[in-house]
Amino acid sequence: MLHQRLAQLPLEWHCPAKVEQLTPVANGHDLQLSDGSQLTAGLTVLADGGRSGLKEQLGIGSRHESYQQTALIAHVGVSQPHMGVAYERFTSQGPMALLPLPGQAMELIWTHPTGSETARMALPEQLQRAFGDRVGRFTQVGTRHAYPLSLVTAEEPVRPGLAVLGNAAHALHPVAGQGFNLALRGVMDLVEALEQGEQAKRPLGDMSTLQAFEKQRSRDRANVIRMQVALVEAKPAPLSLEDATSVLPAPRVSALTPVSQRLLTHLGAWPAMQKTRVTPYQGMQVWDAEGSGEIAFSADEAGVAGLGHIVENAVTLAALNSQVVEHPNVTPFFGARLQALQRASANLSKQASSGDWLILDDGRQLHAPLIIAADGAHS
Repeated sequence: MLHQRLAQLPLEWHCPAKVEQLTPVANGHDLQLSDGSQLTAGLTVLADGGRSGLKEQLGIGSRHESYQQTALIAHVGVSQPHMGVAYERFTSQGPMALLPLPGQAMELIWTHPTGSETARMALPEQLQRAFGDRVGRFTQVGTRHAYPLSLVTAEEPVRPGLAVLGNAAHALHPVAGQGFNLALRGVMDLVEALEQGEQAKRPLGDMSTLQAFEKQRSRDRANVIRMQVALVEAKPAPLSLEDATSVLPAPRVSALTPVSQRLLTHLGAWPAMQKTRVTPYQGMQVWDAEGSGEIAFSADEAGVAGLGHIVENAVTLAALNSQVVEHPNVTPFFGARLQALQRASANLSKQASSGDWLILDDGRQLHAPLIIAADGAHS
């Protein structure tokens, strides 16, 4: 569709063609194409993918941070119509996604600890066991491809007369599904910066224009790339909210104050919780059975609508879990235990130079510049 639209625009279209040589000149770059054409551009947009040869040719380095994971990718056939629904499931082997394609076909992206993906290349039996039967049986599995996963960012996203976009500028973990969206926002920001540069009568590849563009991109990248959260939980994934409220009330409850409710509302969990077993309380009485000491207070005396709600812990966990699994910046690791912590500087084979490495009991390794320990009283 994009190619069809491009063919309708007043563009000098070179397809198929490859840029074989990119040479900086006084007012931009000279391009030597594989079809014999020679071009001079005031602004070159470099978007030739994560393994950008042109970026290397220009001496633009990249920062690499291995996820210690490999993505297994394949087209699969399913026995039931997918109804346009995309699925993502977090398994003990790693997160897996099934994305709808035309007909009864889906795209599989299954992440594994590096080294274990070869055992999964046989499929589809392992796939069926790991995913379940939400789309029926897996009837066909196409050619499998395995890709090692790393966070890659270009060290110089802009130079005079040059802007680096897409996977050439950044490659992310596919579980969040944000790489393509980030690339499209980069295109939009570049167009906006060029329009502002034109209004200011600056040359097309002016560095101040491109620096303004990069300043905007760096904030967006930081939000998407650096604010990735890994939630490591030794227990299996909590029940869904529907399942948690379909059984008898759980014995463990908490008194949630209005402040806690506001936080849960901000997280998107409280509206769903309110439709389940939550009980408001308006007053509280405390007394000493051995004496005459007693204290009582009420919402009316405090001038508030209520003191809070009594909620089963299982309901709170289920509601929070529903938000966690849908959040693009959070990757939960349910059923995984932390086996060891290792400083990045202590293992020079790692490409991350700061923070810590978390070694999980299933062999997976996570790098984190900040670790928040909230594993209970017996930590």
